[in-house]
Amino acid sequence: MAIFKQLLLSGLLMVTTCNAASWYSKDPEGWLWYKKIPKKTVLKPNKEKASTPSEANKPPSYREQMKKVRQNFDEVQAKAILNPTIENVTEFQRAQNTVLNQADIFQKMLMMAAMMEGQNTSTAMMATPVSRQLYQGQQEKQLEKDIKALSKSYGLFFIVKNDCPYCHQFAPIIKEVAEEYHFDIKAISKDGLPLGGALMQEFPEAVPDNGTIKQLNPEGIYPCLLLVNPQTREVIPLAKGLINKSQLKENFRVIIQFLKGQHQGRSHS
Repeated sequence: MAIFKQLLLSGLLMVTTCNAASWYSKDPEGWLWYKKIPKKTVLKPNKEKASTPSEANKPPSYREQMKKVRQNFDEVQAKAILNPTIENVTEFQRAQNTVLNQADIFQKMLMMAAMMEGQNTSTAMMATPVSRQLYQGQQEKQLEKDIKALSKSYGLFFIVKNDCPYCHQFAPIIKEVAEEYHFDIKAISKDGLPLGGALMQEFPEAVPDNGTIKQLNPEGIYPCLLLVNPQTREVIPLAKGLINKSQLKENFRVIIQFLKGQHQGRSHS
């Protein structure tokens, strides 16, 4: 505070000195020289200077101000880390509190703007965790409905190998998803059936390959999960390799959006 007062005082003294100097340098004027007729001088404006403001007088942009604030903060932080005296650390703590307070004000203004707007449903722009959770919950419910609707037209082909450990880990997930969304599913074994006729406990009804795997899974990636429309014979890859249930549902979301886009395109054409 003392430094601020000194700067303020020196600034005032500078202004006072400049004003005094300019007053003394003026030509005589006022009632003492009323007999002297002043010459009229017509000043022609400099169009170039009037239209183009001086770069020195141009105020810095907000981006430049933000860059300056960031540079000052980085300098204070670096000084506190490299020379951790009580003064330097205290200065850094104050600078950090200033930044946090400004961020808190911005967050509150963002919340108020979102409430006033009232029309923004983008998760990236939602201001509060509650609003994001609500929106995500609505999206999950819609996805559940869409997957169940998809199961009325599409079934699942689960292509596996007996000696594939990833296939055995994926099998319970596929079984759960098929039962949850009422998908008809057929498991197909690449290397035939083991002794006893069952591939795995989740899919004892698995059938051996009849030559279609080469067409459905030419890359030879196992496990392989496909969406199959028995009416149109359309085959859509749903998962190639081991993934978890959340990733599988996201794959469903992408495919459903693609199919909806195709349907809308046909309706407009």
